[in-house]
Amino acid sequence: MQLALKIPDHLAQKLDALPDATGPAGQRLGVAKGKFEVPDTIDAHNAEVARLFLRNSSTGDQM
Repeated sequence: MQLALKIPDHLAQKLDALPDATGPAGQRLGVAKGKFEVPDTIDAHNAEVARLFLRNSSTGDQM
């Protein structure tokens, strides 16, 4: 099932002006190359992050 949406004309014109994003990304600028250490996995600290977000969530207190 497809949902048909009517996009207002003023927004449709802006969408038409966007560049085509279906092609290859091309070369990146590389301004941050060598500036960051990238971990092997971004999931290593999930438990700690969840604990920080969930701490005091039952009382509504802020950190």
